Amino acid sequence: MAATATRRRLTEVERAARVEALTAELAAAVQALTDSAGWRSMLEVSARFRRYSSGRSGLFEVRECWG
Repeated sequence: MAATATRRRLTEVERAARVEALTAELAAAVQALTDSAGWRSMLEVSARFRRYSSGRSGLFEVRECWG
């Protein structure tokens, strides 16, 4: 039988740091859309995911840019 890994709960400080990092990442992704190259990139990614909502396509865009 395979062992399952349990995830430990984050402390308040760890959770706050994680939220801050994700907020900064999101802000950088939104900022990238303010120039024409960023907007074009977002449209190209969105075109590949026609069956997804705009929010989900935006998530894919962020993952592609940062991942």
